[in-house]
Amino acid sequence: MKEIGGFFGLELSRGREFHEGACALNSARNCLRVIVRSRSIDRLLVPVYACEALREALKLEKVEVSPYRIEADFSPVLGSHNDDYLLYINYFGVNSTNIENLLKTHHKVIVDNAQAFFSRPVDKIDTIYSPRKFFGVPDGGYVYGADISLEDNIETAVSYNRCDHLLKRVDVSASDGYPDFKKAEELIDRDPIRKMSTLTRALLGSINYEEARSRRLNNFASLHNALHNYNELSLNPGAYDVPLVYPFLTKNPILRQTLIQNSIYIAKYWPDPEKRIPSDSWEAYLASNLIPLPIDQRYGKEDMDVVIALVMDNITK
Repeated sequence: MKEIGGFFGLELSRGREFHEGACALNSARNCLRVIVRSRSIDRLLVPVYACEALREALKLEKVEVSPYRIEADFSPVLGSHNDDYLLYINYFGVNSTNIENLLKTHHKVIVDNAQAFFSRPVDKIDTIYSPRKFFGVPDGGYVYGADISLEDNIETAVSYNRCDHLLKRVDVSASDGYPDFKKAEELIDRDPIRKMSTLTRALLGSINYEEARSRRLNNFASLHNALHNYNELSLNPGAYDVPLVYPFLTKNPILRQTLIQNSIYIAKYWPDPEKRIPSDSWEAYLASNLIPLPIDQRYGKEDMDVVIALVMDNITK
């Protein structure tokens, strides 16, 4: 029976989710596990430059991981593997052209759009998304694909118990909420496959996606216009790419720490605890020297000007 009366909960606008046509699960890694089960995949080509959580998900499904390398433009180095299932990561949300080129020669492709929330899926191509990389939600993942099958009676996740970091960021500060963020990440690591929680779906239905898209594109353009001559990466986003961050590659040894000391928090893509990446490789250079500058919808031109000034002050010394 529907509950009527009593105390109030969060009041969220009742809008539409961006990926309404997808299968909504509790995490992107579990979306990958569902694809593996639906396709009976026992071996998968995976880039060596990839998130450890992705490999852990494949390990749970007893999938053999066959690593491949990437070029400086993030295109895959594959050789003759046309008949193998392949996972391609849309790095930083700026690699739709590489996906288009890959699909001309490979058809058993899983597109990892965890860093490319706004990229639309290609028809009949398995594709996964991670909304919490783009928005303040506690968990969640979307998966597209033909005949994606879920186990019978799969439960719906509950995520109210991993929202402390989201609430503290509003009420106190990001640094105060960081320990809670780490705890929430650990909970997601252990989650079985579940449907997306009612809370997460309500939050995702309350977002102004067009504003978020516009702000990200404007912020990316501000940083790129100011910094592209100093960036070792040659970035050429497609017409419909909406980046996760501005990926700035530099050998500068103090820039990351300087930004953090000035309360500009920089992610790390990705730690390599198993030392799978060859130490003299392009991927190792990326892992050590990439500075992913924030460009998300919380910020505007004045914030980007602060970031630009700090970066320029350090790289032009």
